[in-house]
Amino acid sequence: MNLDSIDKKISARIATFDPNSVPFKIAAFCAHSGDSWFWCAVLFSFWLFAEDKTRQVLAFWGLSIAITAVMIFFVKRFFGEKRRKDRGEVSTAGMIRIRFRLVTPYVPD
Repeated sequence: MNLDSIDKKISARIATFDPNSVPFKIAAFCAHSGDSWFWCAVLFSFWLFAEDKTRQVLAFWGLSIAITAVMIFFVKRFFGEKRRKDRGEVSTAGMIRIRFRLVTPYVPD
């Protein structure tokens, strides 16, 4: 089984979800804004235990990331190009990893 067939199998399973369901819409919103929500959660967890000045800095970065994520969502939603159905998510992630390794070869696995 090669990577392309695995990619098509996983993409076909993902494509079977109802696009009008609430979980699908929440997942799409989070996916369109990338890992921004993860970073907001991490910054918030640090904010809970931080002192005054550090709290201000963490709040600034958290709000900045959240605002940027919402802006990216709307830009992609209204100005983005529609994706082809045969394009797979797994191979895209693999290409991002390969490009990252070419740019930053000193980062260990």
